[in-house]
Amino acid sequence: MVMGPNIMLIKYIIFFILLSGSLSCDSRQESNVSIVGGEESKNPGYFVSLHILGDRKAERPICGGSLISENVVITAAHCLSSVLKTVRFKTETHNLIFDVKSQIKHQDHKTLPVLVDDVGIIFLDKIQTNILKKVEEFKPILINEDAGLLHGGQPATIYGKGRISSFGLVKASQALRKLELTLTDRNICRESLARVSPLYEINRKQVCASYKGGKKDACLGDSGGPLVFKKDGKHVLG
Repeated sequence: MVMGPNIMLIKYIIFFILLSGSLSCDSRQESNVSIVGGEESKNPGYFVSLHILGDRKAERPICGGSLISENVVITAAHCLSSVLKTVRFKTETHNLIFDVKSQIKHQDHKTLPVLVDDVGIIFLDKIQTNILKKVEEFKPILINEDAGLLHGGQPATIYGKGRISSFGLVKASQALRKLELTLTDRNICRESLARVSPLYEINRKQVCASYKGGKKDACLGDSGGPLVFKKDGKHVLG
């Protein structure tokens, strides 16, 4: 049973991936979905890429997202726009493209001075997504409701698809990539981000994650992709 969109947006918050102490992504670089320093991965069963107008088969994704049911995707609100037309679910045996039917941003979403409540919901064509019932790899992800998981030192994984470097004209990767990270204590994160800009603030709706030793992280355009934890042997979304 899928909850009503307004109830879902109020009840669930997807936490930002604010990566302190890791590779700094140059904001002048082209925005593409990317995992820097990660490894190739199979689709965990819920990752999707978001696509705008253009060649449905050739265009690169602008963002990532997660299937929480057959026809509902959760992503970042700033990924949503009138030109967002299709969502792709690709596995080793399937390459499925679904039309976007409607989009909803969190009612409190803001972009300035920093992103706040950056959560969005995409509804896909139900007739098209019926095929997912026959796809063995399809495993919609559960949404985490246990705040106890969100502590410093908690292992986490991010998924993305595209650039594998934040420097130079690097082509987007054709393979899905993942990276194992660790949640960072909010106080440590605040101190780290304050050295970058006083505009960066961490509140109770956000977490920081980093890779020990740095130089591996999500980068520009990796928005909307899942930050996941393991609970009782299953993936749960941020």
